[in-house]
Amino acid sequence: MTSSTPTNRVPTSREFFEDLYLADRDPWQFADDAYERGRYGLLLEHVPAGQYDTAFEPGCSIGVLTRQLSDRCRRVIAIDI
Repeated sequence: MTSSTPTNRVPTSREFFEDLYLADRDPWQFADDAYERGRYGLLLEHVPAGQYDTAFEPGCSIGVLTRQLSDRCRRVIAIDI
């Protein structure tokens, strides 16, 4: 955890995540991390454009993968805490 990460909240509580994202828009570097980009690329290789009506993404965080899925699916349902 970085020094800006709130430590007075339970790590699974809504308040913990609200504080975490207020302190850093992308606390896990989903938008810039090479590992994450590779993981998204691998997943998207198996989701050909135009073949899916709806995708469901639980735990979408800041929506990096959500945006990429929206290019391939007519509708994307994405949720997070």
